Amino acid sequence: PRPRTKRRRGVGSRVGFHAHQAAMGGGGAACTLLALVVAATVVAGRAAHVGSGAPDAPTPVAAVQALIGRVLGGDKVTSFELTVTGAAGADEFTLSAPSSAAAATGAAVAISATTTSALSAGVGWYLKYYCNAEVTWGVDGTGDQLDLPSPLPTPATPHTQKSPVAFRYTWNVCTYGYSMAFWDWPRWERELDLIALQGVNYPLAFWGQEYIYAKVYTQLGLTEAELEEHFAGLAFLPWQRMGNMRRLGGPLTPDIRLARFNMQKQIVARMRGLGMTTVLPGFAGHVPKALARVFPSANITRSPDWGHFPDEYGMDYLLQPTDPLFPKLGGMFVKAVAEELGTDHWYQTDEYNELDPNCQSSDAAYLKAASASVMAGIKNGDPDGKWLMQGWLFHHDFWTHDAIEAYLSGVDDDDMMILDLNSDASPVYTYTDSYFGKPFVWNMLLNYGGRRGLYGDLHGISTKPLAVEANTSITMRGIGITPEAIENNPVAFELMLEMGWRTEPFSVTQWVANYTARRYACTGASGSRPCPQALQAWSLLLDGVYSNQGISVALWEQFPQLSLPVNTAPNATAVAEAARLMLAAGQSELPTPLPGPFLYDHIDVTAQSLSNLFADLHAMYETEYQRYQFGGQNSSVEVTAVGGAMLELLTDVDEFLGSNVNFLLGRWTAAARAWASTADEVGLMEFNARNQVTLWGHTGEINDYAAKWWSGLVGDYYQTRWALHINACIACLQSGTCPQRFPSYADYNQRVVDFEFGWSNETKVYPQLPSGDQMALGQALNDKYFAGNDAGYTLMPGTDAPFNDLLNSTQGLQAWTKDVAQLQFLCDLNPRCVGFNSNGYLKTYVGSTIASPANLWVKKSKMA
Repeated sequence: PRPRTKRRRGVGSRVGFHAHQAAMGGGGAACTLLALVVAATVVAGRAAHVGSGAPDAPTPVAAVQALIGRVLGGDKVTSFELTVTGAAGADEFTLSAPSSAAAATGAAVAISATTTSALSAGVGWYLKYYCNAEVTWGVDGTGDQLDLPSPLPTPATPHTQKSPVAFRYTWNVCTYGYSMAFWDWPRWERELDLIALQGVNYPLAFWGQEYIYAKVYTQLGLTEAELEEHFAGLAFLPWQRMGNMRRLGGPLTPDIRLARFNMQKQIVARMRGLGMTTVLPGFAGHVPKALARVFPSANITRSPDWGHFPDEYGMDYLLQPTDPLFPKLGGMFVKAVAEELGTDHWYQTDEYNELDPNCQSSDAAYLKAASASVMAGIKNGDPDGKWLMQGWLFHHDFWTHDAIEAYLSGVDDDDMMILDLNSDASPVYTYTDSYFGKPFVWNMLLNYGGRRGLYGDLHGISTKPLAVEANTSITMRGIGITPEAIENNPVAFELMLEMGWRTEPFSVTQWVANYTARRYACTGASGSRPCPQALQAWSLLLDGVYSNQGISVALWEQFPQLSLPVNTAPNATAVAEAARLMLAAGQSELPTPLPGPFLYDHIDVTAQSLSNLFADLHAMYETEYQRYQFGGQNSSVEVTAVGGAMLELLTDVDEFLGSNVNFLLGRWTAAARAWASTADEVGLMEFNARNQVTLWGHTGEINDYAAKWWSGLVGDYYQTRWALHINACIACLQSGTCPQRFPSYADYNQRVVDFEFGWSNETKVYPQLPSGDQMALGQALNDKYFAGNDAGYTLMPGTDAPFNDLLNSTQGLQAWTKDVAQLQFLCDLNPRCVGFNSNGYLKTYVGSTIASPANLWVKKSKMA
């Protein structure tokens, strides 16, 4: 681990210590000080945003005008005539021609809406569907395409869009680690503008809560040194909050806690100014070990093992919900949150995230009491408080149908909303009778750890929520996104958030075409700037990639081994062709300078295709080593050729990623270092940033879970790991000293782990700005990996050569790609390959052929 900063010890509250010692010493009676604290709870007024922490908010129209100014520039503010009606009922907005008075001062559109959130959504809808513009995720505004028409268009007829749901939610608690861990205020401001334009009205506001925890625990008598043993570092706070682990990446100093909380005040104020209802943190019972010193009679237990962390970091401490101290502490925490930030009366907390309760599944009384205690804590701090709970816990085996029902029965239906975290792929509401009557939010989870790559089910998310809305027996009350990380697959997030404003079926094919036109500043085949190649690329991606729920994990991100599983459900052939079309579109049919969203997609699609090709290279690499392992043949020539190509591909990918600011490791590490105020903290923050995306723990407890396609990470980390494996294989084959099962796993694993751990503790500064010409690099990649070698092959239509398949790996006998140019690339690498067929079978012999629906390509050098 990095050197720890000097501990700043606090003396704690001796009054609190003695009072609680006296009160709890006789069998767990309610503590005097806590009773006084709870009794003194200031009951906030019933209006939203009450409390000393709530600054004056701008008027709704002024807030949205400021949003327009930040996104479009101040000169565009007068183009919008804005009105908030405050009418009761479902949120809606109407776009129409402006009044004559507004038009006289330059207004092009009138937007009238029931709420501030709906008004912001109306602005976003106008930009997308009237101005062909795009505002979405991208570093430094590179996700925007704002080539606006001049003058701005006026709607020919009024258009009204209604939201079918009351809750339009965003973020997972893990998003605060995998994406937001090191954000500064400009990045937060950008994100809040973005979700406002999507009409989100219930965001999770989880930033900086450790300041409140420290305040409460210090009042109770804990010292700063004891808090250091509890709080994790910035990259790992979500899992410490949920009781999965502790301390990793710490200490979290008082200065950092205060700075984060001050930023939380800005975040909450901006959310509320934009008409959003903030979901603030609640109390789940995960407490510092030292709480047992202050409350020696309290029932504090160790949580179950999660991630196999050593004792120093794992098995956090849980104040049992059946202990009377639990709702009292919960009330203190919620009260402190409300006093500092004001409150909208919604609190999110997770008692058992991937942790089984301290009981049997059949113990209905305990489970009911457990949830009731969380709710009591919320009510003690805010009598109008409600609980927003992630339903992820119910995916684990402990939670039988009856156990779920018992747990949920501890809270009144009106006091709870459940986030069905993975509705698009693995819903829970379908087998729990809609959470036994509890209202829930239908969410798209999409990713784990924020892995890059292309994935998502656009067909599903464009139809399933509509079907659920139409079924009045289902208690869905909201639509949202709950990704573990954002800043990947923007098409899926944009569509999912738009479903919060869709009430009628629509063509997702046409939606994707419109999305393409917006991102690339083109208007389709009939418009003034057609982009047929870009549209064709996205048509291929929709059917070949964005029609399945599986995530294709890049093999280059995985711990190097001979046998690795591959999800070959996505269509690798379609992605290869889409990469070619993207390049061609950028060279011939899109405006210059090329729009930022296009450049992002060009990188993403090309890198995905090269990731798929790397999997095929690995299949060949595994096959060739197995010729030695199981057949006793020396395959060093083939392993050298294929292994060398794997490493060369990673070099090429790293350089290509480095040409776009959205794919730089240096942005992540620099953001982390910016939170440091001392030399020791610089190293600590760097460790947090590096460790999360690699080892995720000091010894790889959750290794590569949050892997990323970032320049610097691919070239310095993934490539080095693969080089260790490949070079060791080549060396042993050339010397003839390979053990039967090489590498010797104990020795090899240790060498790789030593490298991984060393890299986590390095402080090399990576570039924060892109380098190289992205399109020129894309052309070079095209020439190398996508152009093929037709001159070196003879095509034999309607012909195949049965058997004699070259590949025999974990992936199977076929290459994943069926793209002719990529198959030629693979065959050219291997001296044993003499040809291939259109089904992706590489051949070692083609002397015997048959008629077939397939086509056969044979190396001309092997024809004789």
